[in-house]
Amino acid sequence: MAVNLIPSNDITITQTDNDITLNVRKDSSVSTSSTKPVENQAITNYVDTEITNTRNYALGLNEYSTTNEIRIGTWIDNKPLYRKVFTGNLVDGDLTIDMSSYNMSVVVNTYGRCGTIGNYRPLNFYLSGYYISTRYSGGTMYIAASSAYAGEPFELVVEYTKN
Repeated sequence: MAVNLIPSNDITITQTDNDITLNVRKDSSVSTSSTKPVENQAITNYVDTEITNTRNYALGLNEYSTTNEIRIGTWIDNKPLYRKVFTGNLVDGDLTIDMSSYNMSVVVNTYGRCGTIGNYRPLNFYLSGYYISTRYSGGTMYIAASSAYAGEPFELVVEYTKN
């Protein structure tokens, strides 16, 4: 649920370069721009989301890089979780990317896109014989693509832990 808060006598919103502060006067009536009442939980969710987004940005969780590994958190086994972006051009069949130098233990997530401006497709999809998929095995990432996508540029995001 999106909440559009408008500053008033009951609500003040202060924004600096790094912080957003929301103050709601106790026992005030808060409404959305459509004048439907907003429950306290909706305000709490909105504020929690803003705090989470600000925290993630401050910690670099929203950063992507083709040149650096970025630590984005901790995986369930308490190992640091990293993100790196790989780019290139698809081939008909399996494209292999040697990732042994990154010492990956668990590949947690892969996602991305391929194509050109205005004509992007997600990686990891299948539609009536057209497909792009990724898999990781033994230090190598494989990107399989149908011939229709051969030569198209891709951006592959890999999130992983290390040995």
